[in-house]
Amino acid sequence: MSLSAQAPFVSVLVWPVDPEAANRSQWTLSENYAGCFQAGSDGGTDDGGGIPGFKSIQFPHQPALLNLQGPVDFVRFTAAGRVERGASAALQSTPDSELCGLTVQLRRESLRNSMQNEPHQSKAPNLPGSSPSLLWVTEAGAWETLVPVSSPFDSCVHPYNFNPNTAFKIKTRKPWDANRGFVAMWDYGGVIYEHKGDPAVRLSWGDKWSLVFRGLGDKARPTLERRESGQWVCVRVLRDCVPLDQKFWTSSHTARVQCIGARLCVDVDGTEYAVAELDDFGNATEATWPRKPLRFSVWGADATLRVHRLSGDSSEQDADGNPIPHQVSFRRTIPAPDNPPFEQGVLEFKAAGDRVRGHSVPVSGPDSDHPRGSISINTLLLGTGLELVTITGAWVGNIAGYHATLYCTSTTPPLLSGLVAEFAPLPTQSLPDPIEVRAAVSSLSVDSGDPETLPDAEASLSLSHSLLEQLVPGWKSAILPYRPLLIRAKHRVEDGWTTLFRGFLTPDSLTRDKWNDKELPLIARGPLVRLSEPAALVDERFGPLDLQLNTGKNQLFGAEAAKRLLTIELGEGWTNNFNGDGDAFRYLPDGHYALLDNQDGGYFVATKAPRSGNWRLPPPFGSDLKSWLNSLAKYDRAVWFFDAASNAFFYGRIVELLIERGHIRWSVPETAPPSNVTTTSDWPLLSSLSKSGLLEQAFNDVRVWGAAPRGAEGFSPSFIMGRAGDADPNSLDPISVAQSWRRTHLEKPDFVKQGVVNSSYANGLAYSIWQEYRGRPPVRMEANFETGFLGPRWGEILHLPTGFDGPHDAGHAEDWRILRVKHAFDFTGSEHRFSTTLTTRTLSATGQ
Repeated sequence: MSLSAQAPFVSVLVWPVDPEAANRSQWTLSENYAGCFQAGSDGGTDDGGGIPGFKSIQFPHQPALLNLQGPVDFVRFTAAGRVERGASAALQSTPDSELCGLTVQLRRESLRNSMQNEPHQSKAPNLPGSSPSLLWVTEAGAWETLVPVSSPFDSCVHPYNFNPNTAFKIKTRKPWDANRGFVAMWDYGGVIYEHKGDPAVRLSWGDKWSLVFRGLGDKARPTLERRESGQWVCVRVLRDCVPLDQKFWTSSHTARVQCIGARLCVDVDGTEYAVAELDDFGNATEATWPRKPLRFSVWGADATLRVHRLSGDSSEQDADGNPIPHQVSFRRTIPAPDNPPFEQGVLEFKAAGDRVRGHSVPVSGPDSDHPRGSISINTLLLGTGLELVTITGAWVGNIAGYHATLYCTSTTPPLLSGLVAEFAPLPTQSLPDPIEVRAAVSSLSVDSGDPETLPDAEASLSLSHSLLEQLVPGWKSAILPYRPLLIRAKHRVEDGWTTLFRGFLTPDSLTRDKWNDKELPLIARGPLVRLSEPAALVDERFGPLDLQLNTGKNQLFGAEAAKRLLTIELGEGWTNNFNGDGDAFRYLPDGHYALLDNQDGGYFVATKAPRSGNWRLPPPFGSDLKSWLNSLAKYDRAVWFFDAASNAFFYGRIVELLIERGHIRWSVPETAPPSNVTTTSDWPLLSSLSKSGLLEQAFNDVRVWGAAPRGAEGFSPSFIMGRAGDADPNSLDPISVAQSWRRTHLEKPDFVKQGVVNSSYANGLAYSIWQEYRGRPPVRMEANFETGFLGPRWGEILHLPTGFDGPHDAGHAEDWRILRVKHAFDFTGSEHRFSTTLTTRTLSATGQ
């Protein structure tokens, strides 16, 4: 008997308006305060403590910051560990590579320094003024209280009856507040006569940090030290400070210590440094100190000391007599570069920071799981001390105006680097109905494949111009570049549709074969065309992926990040069924590493330094989203693609995808069909086979290399090596190294993340890869079905009843992995023709 070749029913839908154009995309208000300042100020004045600074009145021509009020300061933390402040710091900062931002300038509160026990109580001075007192007690030697002639309304403490080679030590009678900054000022009267060795002075706070001046000469410099296991350990030599020469030991000096942006800031005579503490993973954590006394010790130098504290409170008091905290406020007005985040009226938003831990970024506003069409606002503040920052604002038309206030505690000023406010999209109009153009299609083909060989599907169509005019009303509004296209098919009327292609018409250039051709050729590409240049610009809608950790999560995976990025660009309609069921982790293996991890570090914390300030995954502004997603997939060793049949984007390990799809088998019958089968839709007929070897994948040697040894680049290719292959000199395999030339597969895994320190793991990995090729040379097979084969997809298995009866082929049945699927339809004759070509390859030696 013979089978009749029945072509399936085909539907070709084109939308006259892109449905995505009917929805507002997610919009993000993104601010970077370093870029808000303009040149033209006088550069600031001295704040009274020897530190350059500026006040709002000195910025009269800053259009970005309206009504800037309060003791504002701008702080820049350079890559060299220095701190710069004021107008020049704001103008010279590079926020894409360093931390910087607005902060509140602390006020210096004068204290009357005195000794609790004087060596001669009758000679103790009567200290003038009403300033609070700071009492010191003796730990070694004798000390006295002095009132310098140069500053009659100030007081200081000084060793009594200096002796050479004798230590003089004091501490505050009461503990100094935890994390409270201070200003220390001292005068040197020179090195003590007949003192042997170098002079030295140590000022310590919290019994944790100390500033040390030790030595005499042009090469001696101050050092910052930290107490570890009962010993003082040098953290940094302050090389940019003045040398500890003879001039230093006979003049006056000032040191200022405080915390800003979770960093310890130490300023010596106008040269300021910043130091951050590191956790077990090498990440910066908040530099603090406990509530312990201040301590001061002198060895071989005539030193007079006075200390004042830094306060976040102003000198004014409220009605209840409590001090009023310092605060800085300003207003900003931002126009929306595209559609505003709402349709009409006024949309108010508010955010208040909430300090979590370390450098994590808090979030306020409703959860992101909101009904489509509703308005959701997530406002994110970048910086530290964020419990001290509030933002209130409103959208009116397409303009956003907001008011920001930075408060200050008694000890801690905030650091506001920037603001990111995310606004959920809102539909604005109903979607138009698609137009069915199948009646005018004379031929079409759809080509799709695995993401490593054909990442984006393509469709080619030829339409009859005369039939369009007769049968398709309104076709002129639909057959246009960039319009969505859907191609689907089914064998029976009662069957469900099988989606063959979903994508967009493109303005590709085509040529005609003959004069006055009435055929209209069209080319369409899959949804990835919407994510490639010049589309999908990474702009102000996107923020650092680090921000995804703000909702209380500890880990960020590449699949999660990919889903979010696609949602921002395309909308939830494209990502609700991400990976087919909405599960971002469906194709990540158990134990797969996170890109970021607040607890265990993550891939980037373990291997990558922050690329932009404190951000490890900042947006590649100016690039396209496809490039960003490709970089994420590279870090994850994953693939990502769009599957038309599932109408979903997929992201994960290719092995996991192949294992799942490998459970779906398509068998080509070897025997005649039963009597109740009459059409090829139930019994596909194989027309021809063609086979070719894959020379580029015919490996007989596998190498595994780690990173090149640091400092030995050019001498050795890697630090960790592994190797496997068929190197047996007696091997009978015709593709072995013994019988042919060496053909190497090179693998470069991330051994840093995996914690590998020797070659045993590398050898094991090389051997496991070798098992994929051992005794199984890769071969490509092309199977043609002139009567069509509608169901198969890439990654699934095609079971062929026979092979080739050649000299190297036993002719037995075999399973083949489908790599590419091409369907072709011809509707020009009385009987429509449908054919399918499947490009396959042999399974690996392990059956994958």
